[in-house]
Order: sequence, then structure tokens, then C-alpha cells
Amino acid sequence: MIICPYCQSHLLEGTLFCPECGANLFHSAEGSGACAPFPEAASEEAVSGRTTAQIAPTQLRLLVLNSGRLILCPLAEVLLVGRSDPAGGIFPEVDLTPDNAYMAGVSRRHARIIRRGDRFFLEDLNSANGTYLNRERLPAHTPVPIDDGSEIRLGNVVLRAIIESPSSAPGVP
Repeated sequence: MIICPYCQSHLLEGTLFCPECGANLFHSAEGSGACAPFPEAASEEAVSGRTTAQIAPTQLRLLVLNSGRLILCPLAEVLLVGRSDPAGGIFPEVDLTPDNAYMAGVSRRHARIIRRGDRFFLEDLNSANGTYLNRERLPAHTPVPIDDGSEIRLGNVVLRAIIESPSSAPGVP
């Protein structure tokens, strides 16, 4: 097992990309099991003499208000949100099982989050107990934009969206 140095996820040996945070990983030559980012190419500053800001993808985190758990959403175009069902082969990218999802009325395939560029959209997948964005029930199969600070409710599990864009990161003008 190796540990991602960025999000501390436990990963299998040989993993090249962290499925939790999307970080590029490689094993050290000594086989210590540590992960490190791939070596960076020469910076534009070194090549051109100009300074530029490093561009990173916009990141979505979800704070589960019921439990205080913070979920770092994987860097993917579409994320299934729900609860896991190993017998049925359902393993959502945003798994609310640890947050008592079954008792709180979260469906296995409750909703999905769609990334389009640096924006995120929430879509209800015709769930039994509904998906709410800022206290308004979403119509099924209609993606609606998520903003930083939006409240998302799936059944009785309440989440707060935290959207961190490169321009909102500390140290970026």
C-alpha cells in the first residue's frame, strides 16, 4: 500500500493517479512505497523569463453537515452520488454510506454531479426522496448549477458545496 501525499488516501502499489484527488503519482526508485508528483517540465518562467500563475483545476468539496465529514470529490466529469451496494455492484464516487445514508433516505443512485469546465451542476436521478438545492426540489434529469456555499439535500443528508477555483486559492492574485 502507498499513501497519496496530497489527500492521504491509501492506494494500491503501482497506482499512477490518485482516484480521490486526481494527483499524478509515481513510486520512488528505492521502493519505499511513498508517492510523489511527476517531475515538472521546465516552467514558462525558466523558458521565457516571464512569471505565470500555475493553473490547477477547480476543486469541489462537500461538507456533510449531519456528520462534519469533508468529502474531496474526485476530478472527473461525472460523479455518481448515493450509497454503496456491493451486492448490486454500485459504488458511487460520492458515497454517503458512512453518513447513515440508508436510514436518511439516500438512494443508491440518488443524483450526479457534472463538471463542465470550472462549473459544477447537480442532477437528480429520479430519486425516491428527492434532491434539493438551496431548499428547492430539483426536477428529475435537469442539471442545475451549484455555487460555492450551496446547500444540497439528498433525503435527509445535508451537504455544503465548497468550490475552490485556482483564483480563490491562497497566494493567487
